[in-house]
Amino acid sequence: MLMPDFLPKALDRYSGATTDAQLMELLKGNISDAQEFFLVASADETWCEKHMDVMGELILWMQDLLLKEEMPRAMATVVAKAIQDKYSLLKPKIISNIICTLRDGVVMFNSFMFQALSLPFYYLIRKECADKSTLMMEIRSLSTEDFSLIRESILTGGSSVDWKVKGNMAFHVLKMALSWDVETLMADCERILLRELSNENVLEMLTMTDTYPLAKLRQGCLDVINSWNMGVEVFSTGQRDLKLLLPEATEESVGIFNILSTFVTEWICGFKVLDDAAALAVAASCPKLKSLNLVRISEYSDQLSQFSYIESLNVAGCPWISDSILRRIVKDFSFLQKIDVGSCVQLSAISWGELIKLQSLYALNVSRCSQISDAELKLILNSCPGLQELDISECREVSAMGFHCIAISNRPFTVLNFGRTGITDAALLEVTSRLQRIQKLDLTRCQEISEKGVVEALRLASSLVWVDLSQTLFSESFVLQLRNSHPHVEIVFS
Repeated sequence: MLMPDFLPKALDRYSGATTDAQLMELLKGNISDAQEFFLVASADETWCEKHMDVMGELILWMQDLLLKEEMPRAMATVVAKAIQDKYSLLKPKIISNIICTLRDGVVMFNSFMFQALSLPFYYLIRKECADKSTLMMEIRSLSTEDFSLIRESILTGGSSVDWKVKGNMAFHVLKMALSWDVETLMADCERILLRELSNENVLEMLTMTDTYPLAKLRQGCLDVINSWNMGVEVFSTGQRDLKLLLPEATEESVGIFNILSTFVTEWICGFKVLDDAAALAVAASCPKLKSLNLVRISEYSDQLSQFSYIESLNVAGCPWISDSILRRIVKDFSFLQKIDVGSCVQLSAISWGELIKLQSLYALNVSRCSQISDAELKLILNSCPGLQELDISECREVSAMGFHCIAISNRPFTVLNFGRTGITDAALLEVTSRLQRIQKLDLTRCQEISEKGVVEALRLASSLVWVDLSQTLFSESFVLQLRNSHPHVEIVFS
């Protein structure tokens, strides 16, 4: 019998089947092959139409396996998304097998699609149906109207949700989609909310993004606020992080700062802002403030001592930094967990010894500090017993001995930035073999490491989830091989 177009060579052995029934018997012998065959077949609409019985039987078989937990859910999810893409064609074969009593009625739905595309439904169906050998269940928290939106989104990817959900309903539907982990419905609601975004509701929407993972809507809110051009700029690097830049303190800019104060987690101070009592009062009232960025101020101020509770401080490249000023910083901000003193070349070994007083310090950035030698790096390590994140990028005076000190430091490092340093294969392998908690490793423009060294380092660093190989001498084909052999590691290469 004719096989689907673009059938992989690995599935050639199924070409010997002469009937649909024989093909099914062969496919049932290997779930991985059956999944791959289904994906290829679903992409070939002509073959699907001629062999719809095979497609239907495959769906029913995988549905039964998933209910019995004999098919990995991740594998089922891939199949379910392929069904979504071709739902109009495969719809007759998606048989509803679960009877569910809702708050105001009874519905039926397909267990395979719901289990594959919603983790809460996966566990609920397993608990209420599979474990009890029944195909009946109850969800009293949902109405039939709500359920219809979930079902349409799961089956089709939400093709008509836009016109069914009006702006005033979107928030309710979004919460429901989040509760049931229906990604396509979440995306649809976020798009609807983004469309409804305005100057009048932007703060309400921003509050929503503090609670729910809505990255696009959050960025939309920030774009609206920045479009006001009222003397502040806002940025976000995470769901609950909001950086506010106050270049100068005017009545208008401080007023907007006050309006946004409940959201601000990092304050970026302008040149003379610390001289303004009103701006300082607003900053001190920010309930979520945990970071200060002082790279734009003209000099260190005694006014900063009122922010002694902050956890993160950025003074990178500040010309006013000195050993004595750093001593004051350590005294004023004794709860610091992160400090960035990158490019502060005027700091001496005296300053590194001061770091021992920061008992909560876990992240240190000394990038571009050209004065740091192996001896100073050893002093830094000895002064920071709880260090987990270290950035020594462009510290070109650090030699093999310095990297050895890092490797034997017995620090719980999870993030290391060695970009633009002279690290060699030997040093890299010692670090990755001894420090087993590394999750992120930056090797940008590290020209002394080889392909062999990187391959071995990735083998040794079992906890690694991200590595940057940008601007290295490696080829794109080598990086592609690395990505294929380490699919759990995000490999950046540019």
